[in-house]
Amino acid sequence: MGMNAEVIAIGPFKRSLAKDRHLAYGPDVYEDTKEGESVIVPVIHMRTNQGSTDLAEALGTEAWAMGKHVIDISKINWKRLQKVLDEQDKFESSGDVEGMRELADAGFKFYYLPQG
Repeated sequence: MGMNAEVIAIGPFKRSLAKDRHLAYGPDVYEDTKEGESVIVPVIHMRTNQGSTDLAEALGTEAWAMGKHVIDISKINWKRLQKVLDEQDKFESSGDVEGMRELADAGFKFYYLPQG
């Protein structure tokens, strides 16, 4: 059975994040969203077994450690995370490490979700 995985973020809405395109949609979609309301953002999607495992390791967790999928920001290996994304082709992964850093700085929490 193959595995894929994604990272989602949940945190307080800030209009500047929408303007900088760090949220799931363009700024117009958030027109009626109030500052501080919780929003959910897909951050990274990995479509291969190895990529999903490597992603978990870069995030400081294990792919199938179900009780450890709330990501501790201090355990993220940001260089490794960028390398994991760079090693995949565009059909195997999507994500933006700098955007993830911006969300982290804005107080978002991250979650690793394996599927397979």
